[in-house]
Amino acid sequence: MLINILTEKIVMKRDRIQIMNTILGICQDGAKKTIIVYRANLSFRLADTYLRWLVEQGYLAFNGKQYKITPEGERFLTTLSDLTRLIYQK
Repeated sequence: MLINILTEKIVMKRDRIQIMNTILGICQDGAKKTIIVYRANLSFRLADTYLRWLVEQGYLAFNGKQYKITPEGERFLTTLSDLTRLIYQK
């Protein structure tokens, strides 16, 4: 957790697990890269890195227009969600 002294806002950094969890959740019904970038609050460069990796692993499929979660991606999303709950449970 970082504190920005000028605005006195608390800024939470997300880890890779949270980012992948967010991307997979967004892609459940299919989503274009622009939608993923805005909803996940990522830069296009960072989104490209994650999307490429998720496609290479078989968790997302890209049909030339949209990214859509695969059945294996659904299982991975469930695992990530469970892991996120365990790690960040207060």
